[in-house]
Amino acid sequence: MVQSTKTISYYELLDIDEKASSNEIKKAYYLKIREYPNETHPVEFQELTKAYKVLSNQESRAKYDHESKDDGAYSKLLTNAIESMNKEQYDSALISLEKMLKTYPNDLAVQQNIAICYISLEKFEDAKRVLLQIEVMHPNDEMTLSLLGETFLNLEMYDFARKYYKKLVSLNPGESNYCIFLARAYANLGNFHTAFITLEEKIKQQGKETIYDFPLLQELFFLTMAADKLNYHKRVILRIQELPKTSDEKIILLRMIMNLCESLDNRNNGFKELVYLVKDINGNEFAEVNEWLKEAESYIRSDLIYYGDSQPANQSTNSHSGTSGSNVSADVQYQEERGSILVSVVLGIIASFIFTPIVGIIVGFIWYFKAGSIKTILSCLGCLVVVLLVIGFFLSGL
Repeated sequence: MVQSTKTISYYELLDIDEKASSNEIKKAYYLKIREYPNETHPVEFQELTKAYKVLSNQESRAKYDHESKDDGAYSKLLTNAIESMNKEQYDSALISLEKMLKTYPNDLAVQQNIAICYISLEKFEDAKRVLLQIEVMHPNDEMTLSLLGETFLNLEMYDFARKYYKKLVSLNPGESNYCIFLARAYANLGNFHTAFITLEEKIKQQGKETIYDFPLLQELFFLTMAADKLNYHKRVILRIQELPKTSDEKIILLRMIMNLCESLDNRNNGFKELVYLVKDINGNEFAEVNEWLKEAESYIRSDLIYYGDSQPANQSTNSHSGTSGSNVSADVQYQEERGSILVSVVLGIIASFIFTPIVGIIVGFIWYFKAGSIKTILSCLGCLVVVLLVIGFFLSGL
């Protein structure tokens, strides 16, 4: 029968050496649970499983190794450093962690937290240096690769960020955030098409769209704005509106969108549209949302053109969704600018005889598309000639 983990170490429990590889740990665990299955030995099975979970994870294994050797000193020091980080005292935490690294060289958790401090202090080159050193020892560690991706995004080294997030997607296909950041890297490289495909394929993999797909659709919301894909952007909004299937799901989605709005500057191109998205989904159902909307709508800038607007809100007849009036006026202005087809053809023929056929074609096109402007110029020139003639006549009389 397996002894209690209080008297022996996890390594002894699995009958492996303290330097055992990940594969050796896994193999030993499966051999042990065959010997002590959950059905007949539930206590032993749980102890074996706990030991395997700790030792199969690099970070928890390192922590376990340190705690078993120094009576918890390592854990206390790391906890104090993390508490400083939680208070945003990153310089203080960095000093503590660098001292720890001298006592525990090459410790994964300590090195990763040092990198997090550098990122939080926006010292991205220092973070990159530390993380690349960790990668040599732990090439498939998810946290390290994720921090590297974040660092390269901040350094605007988007091709490197793409490389790390692509690797993370292959290591953990179930994590949506890796797809979101991969799409962001593609977008920053100007490859919006691949960014869209990355997000859409992830949504498709997860089956029917639910409120938990909102982070992916949120990314599509902003990327379709950045790529100026208005029709695609409108479809994304409709998909978001259709996500909640129950009242409970509706309030969860509303809170996610409201939190997103609160994280944005009111000058953000999508701010106004998100506020009205909350309004449309809510439909006066939740009082707390109605109260939030009163304040949120007051932050919409009337002097700005948000995405989808054709003019500032204080000049629009329908600041929520209507732009048809301005579109009509733009169409009228465009029609007035054009000239007669007949006149364009006649002018083109005359210019062909005087100059060359190519010049004639160009003259015809210019008149057709810019007749309004040409007429204005000619009118001004005509007025100028009349004024000069009058002045000349007046002077000659003197």
